[in-house]
Amino acid sequence: RGVLLDITDRRQAEDRFRLIVETAPQAMLAVDGEGLVTLANSQAAHLLGYSRAELVGLNIDIFIPARIRPRQASERADSAAMPGEQAAGALRQAFASCRDGRQVPIEYGLTPIQVAEQDLVIASITDISERLRSEQETRTQNAELAHLSRVSMLGELSGSLARHPMPIAWGIALAALAFVLVAFARVPLPFVLFGVGGLGCILTYRRLKQ
Repeated sequence: RGVLLDITDRRQAEDRFRLIVETAPQAMLAVDGEGLVTLANSQAAHLLGYSRAELVGLNIDIFIPARIRPRQASERADSAAMPGEQAAGALRQAFASCRDGRQVPIEYGLTPIQVAEQDLVIASITDISERLRSEQETRTQNAELAHLSRVSMLGELSGSLARHPMPIAWGIALAALAFVLVAFARVPLPFVLFGVGGLGCILTYRRLKQ
């Protein structure tokens, strides 16, 4: 009777575990000590392009780009040795190789767990493609706004310079500085032109303020 109760408890634990994995909002894979997938939810199947049945038994390495496999294997081993709460809080970013050849940017966490006396590592995976795209769009917009601001400022100062020409001595000194930076310091010409132009504007602005 005790053996039957023990088997029943194990099955109930496995059923609860499967239910938790399947109802998780993010993709989840359960991986054993050999790196083989023992359980996958629908979200993981959708992300990687496999059916749930196809995922079971596959080595986790096939979903990891070759260039980062050694690092990820080390992280998985480290996570298996970490306390559950500490490992669960360690989120990392990488790429997942999908069945169709795409490499999807992901954020993932690795959590060690024991189910029915079997040591597993749970990989919780989130597709961050949209988040990264949104962040890139924000950076691009900020860069464009900053560029427009600089152009506007330079335009205003250039107009002032046209009304109040820069002393010839300043122009000669700035031209000499540009030559030295390009010829001897090997500074790229676009940086020199931008820097010298900005310095000229500053000098003009200070002159106008006097």
